[in-house]
Amino acid sequence: MLCSQCGVRLIRTNLHESDVRPVQERLTQSLFDHIPVGVGSKGVIPTRAADLVEALEMGMDWSLREGYAWSEDKEHCEEFGRMLSADPSKVSARAKKRGLPQLGTLGAGNHYWSAVGAQRAAQRPRRACLLRRSSCYCWH
Repeated sequence: MLCSQCGVRLIRTNLHESDVRPVQERLTQSLFDHIPVGVGSKGVIPTRAADLVEALEMGMDWSLREGYAWSEDKEHCEEFGRMLSADPSKVSARAKKRGLPQLGTLGAGNHYWSAVGAQRAAQRPRRACLLRRSSCYCWH
């Protein structure tokens, strides 16, 4: 079984919340338009079955090699983006077939991007941020 914990990532921008508020609806729509989500959605990453096996084996190192991540991203991931004790051979052929076209999507259910405002205690004005939430998952 492969498992990953819930993840929340807050990305602070250099924009102030007041800069984003007038375009918040368009920004939200753009997130929906450009990030594949939902059951049955297809990712924008062209993949073959061998790519999925490599992604399962290499974890985030696969994303780095393919140009979908930055090396500093690993510092913010559980086990630096690769669970060494995981055994990808335990992932069923059915799960791999279902997961292959979804590689590179946000997923469904309790996974989302959100535009939020955040500030440090003494910071004014609030900064515009993007929040990514991904829930726990397990493959048997």
